Amino acid sequence: GKAKGREVSLCGTYISSPLVWACSVGTSSPYDTMEEMVSEETKSGTEPVKWGVSRMGSGSHTMGVYASTNMNVPSDNQEFVVADNFQGLRDGANAGKFDAFLWEHFTSKPYWSDDIKHIGDVPTPWPAFSFVQGKNLAKATSVTPEDISEKLFPGIAAGVELFEKGDSAIIERICKEHKHTDEDARLWLSRTVYATTDAKSPMAIDKGHYAKSVDIMKSVGLVPNDYAV
Repeated sequence: GKAKGREVSLCGTYISSPLVWACSVGTSSPYDTMEEMVSEETKSGTEPVKWGVSRMGSGSHTMGVYASTNMNVPSDNQEFVVADNFQGLRDGANAGKFDAFLWEHFTSKPYWSDDIKHIGDVPTPWPAFSFVQGKNLAKATSVTPEDISEKLFPGIAAGVELFEKGDSAIIERICKEHKHTDEDARLWLSRTVYATTDAKSPMAIDKGHYAKSVDIMKSVGLVPNDYAV
């Protein structure tokens, strides 16, 4: 957004581990792996890879571009069909409106076999969740950057600590609210790394990781090549 001129600024990291997106297709799809989606015709530009997305510019769209690039699909041979939401994506995949779609792994999992088919995973090459501040923070409030780093982030870090100590109660809540099994809830938690390891500076931005992320976004055409980190 900032590269496109929006008045926003990355100010912190919430979860430093990647978000894993599952690639799913309709139950009658001939594809069993992501590699099968790419044919010689696709690489040559005569047969496009068609992704379902919730909206253009969304995570499902961004990761579709990233996954296509990783599979050596030319940028002008990628098509995107807007399906509004997760339900629309599942319905669209089964109706043959697109080849596949990407959605968070564990949110997708309860629907595999009965509703959609899982054919692969694509982890983000950047932190799963970050904090972004907009122009109104400075113009319309009394909140300062120091308030964020010295009050907000330590408070969130304390909340994360309480959350991680919840154990069985937290597992029960995750299962109830997100339809996960006990095993999946514990697996999700084991893969999730909150940016709280530095007690003196919780939620800090890893500048090296940020620069690498921008380079990747440039390589897949999501950020202009002349954008300065």
